[in-house]
Amino acid sequence: MRLPDSRLAVMDHPRDGGRVVRSLVADPLRRLRRPLGRIAAFSVLPAVSLVSSLLVLPILSARFGQDGWSSVLLGQSIGAAASVVCALAWPMEGPDLASRAGAADRVQMYATSLRERTVAVAAAVPVLVVMCLFAGPTMPLVCILSALAFALNALAPTWYFIGVSRPSRSLVAEGVPRLVVNLVAIGLVALLPLWTYPVALIVGMLCTLLIASTFVRRDARNSAGAVDLAGSPRGPAGGRRRLLTVTARGADAGYSYLSGPLIALLVPAAYPLYAAVDRLGQSMVNLMGTITQGLMAWIGEGGVVKRGRLVGAVVLASAFAFGALLVLSLATPFLLGYLFAGTVEVNALIAVLAGVIVGGAFLSRCLSVVLLIPQGLAVVTYRLLLVASCIGLPSVAVAAVVGGSVGALAVAAAVPWAVVAAQLVMGLHRRPQGRVNDTALQV
Repeated sequence: MRLPDSRLAVMDHPRDGGRVVRSLVADPLRRLRRPLGRIAAFSVLPAVSLVSSLLVLPILSARFGQDGWSSVLLGQSIGAAASVVCALAWPMEGPDLASRAGAADRVQMYATSLRERTVAVAAAVPVLVVMCLFAGPTMPLVCILSALAFALNALAPTWYFIGVSRPSRSLVAEGVPRLVVNLVAIGLVALLPLWTYPVALIVGMLCTLLIASTFVRRDARNSAGAVDLAGSPRGPAGGRRRLLTVTARGADAGYSYLSGPLIALLVPAAYPLYAAVDRLGQSMVNLMGTITQGLMAWIGEGGVVKRGRLVGAVVLASAFAFGALLVLSLATPFLLGYLFAGTVEVNALIAVLAGVIVGGAFLSRCLSVVLLIPQGLAVVTYRLLLVASCIGLPSVAVAAVVGGSVGALAVAAAVPWAVVAAQLVMGLHRRPQGRVNDTALQV
């Protein structure tokens, strides 16, 4: 590395050499302070609420047994798949669009988003009921309510708060209700019928929407009379692009959340272990999603994406992914033994596969929104999702039939890392365009 002339000059003085070295080390640390601060801001209450939700599962497992927790997880898997589809393109493209929009357009964008997603959820409810009944859970009502509770996550206002870079609002609107509901749920599953647990989750989401609407109305009052620039984005593209978006996200949801129910139908004996690892993996990926939120808020600050921030976000995301891989490879046996009250047995191979799955799933999701979409590669992102899902779901099913839960988990571990490789090749070699500032070291 060639130092600037001013720094080369001071190297002639031994006493000043240490100052130069310290500055070379301190500069990157100062640059990391902002993105890490954003990650921390978006992570506090979601992390606490996740911990509290994980306290519910052992009590649920101990009181209602495998029939209880499998019915809950089956419904949550189906509902989570529906939420991905019903959210349309807003969680992926919304933050980037909101960061570029004017104040008045952001408010209109949120209203449009909520209206579109509400219609989608309403249309999906009958399908959810049929899918839950077809899967044949031991507790059908619990399964259906769990599916509905998770489907309502499609209405979450997270993308809006990321786009306006207001983590404090996300904490209040989403983190606090989720934390309160999960703490209340501990008492519900210990004392009351199991169906009260998903009902509490539904109430929590309704509270989130109420609080979020209060913040958005405040923004509307503050933006009264504001004039937005011509060409300000109004929302994700429609037409064929909307069709590609819905198809790709639907396929991704099917792969991510319906592989468990599919295995339950094809190889019932393999489902408990696969479902346990999948539940832990989804919880960890959702928690690590706050890292993605922080990075998205950081790279979108000021309405101009700087090339250095894109590269920095990739490096930070990769570091977190490999850290999660290592931690879960060691901690998975303990975590699953605790969560499922000793009803599943986990060996070292399963633990490593769990770590690989979580690291790859997090990194592939993160790179989609911090590397590809800010560079105008949303279509590429959706095509990758579609291809990976169309290959992944049948591959997991075949692997489950041939190799049981271990075979299914091995395929689930390989697919996201293949996607990551494609994302890095396409994203890092992309010629900057649009609002990306081609300044490699500017962060």
